[in-house]
Amino acid sequence: MNQKITVILLSLFVLIFAGACNEGIKAWVEPSTERVLMNTPVKSDSQVFIYAAGNEYESFQVIVNGGLKGLKDVNVTATALAGPDGATIQKENITLFREYYVKVDSPSFLCGVAGNLRLPGNYPDPLIPFTDPYDPAHPQVGAPFDVAKLKNQPVWVEVYIPEETPAGSYTGRLQITASGMKPVYADVSLTV
Repeated sequence: MNQKITVILLSLFVLIFAGACNEGIKAWVEPSTERVLMNTPVKSDSQVFIYAAGNEYESFQVIVNGGLKGLKDVNVTATALAGPDGATIQKENITLFREYYVKVDSPSFLCGVAGNLRLPGNYPDPLIPFTDPYDPAHPQVGAPFDVAKLKNQPVWVEVYIPEETPAGSYTGRLQITASGMKPVYADVSLTV
């Protein structure tokens, strides 16, 4: 009997350990209004719903977590958004930025309001474009990037809806890749 229990426990350990060693990319989506810290718990939301009119911008975030080992050469790419009657919002209208964490050493009050204390720590603030918008060759500057183990790296996604875009529902996808890992996807639904 004890031998059976030992075999069962050993089998469970092997399954759990194998799963931890072969973990995939952990990524989820957040609205643009959510501030995601380096240690925010991992979520599983893989679809974002955004709403905008023609000649407007709308944003959201894709968060990539480094998992138990960290990730190397992480990149995010977008497809065009397909809409009604063959209408599309070209992928050139989707701009990606790596959010950079800024270290804050002193506590501060948000907008000077007591009760909204911001503690010292790392906060995402500046946006580093994936490609250099000022160089005609548009070299990569914000991606690919590495994500430290058990840490988050937000990617800001900005969608421009051209003025002449027909009203309706548009769908597309973001692909998240990392060296040696199977890609994962986040679905985008836009209502114009």
